Amino acid sequence: MYDPRCDTVFVEGALHFDISFPNRNIRINVDPDVGDARQRS
Repeated sequence: MYDPRCDTVFVEGALHFDISFPNRNIRINVDPDVGDARQRS
């Protein structure tokens, strides 16, 4: 995951979610600074 705040390519502890829709797959990357992303909506 790219972090533009410090021009870093890899962010330690980032969470990655792969989501599938009909005819489309996307990946959501969540920076660890947001806290526990699994509890956010």
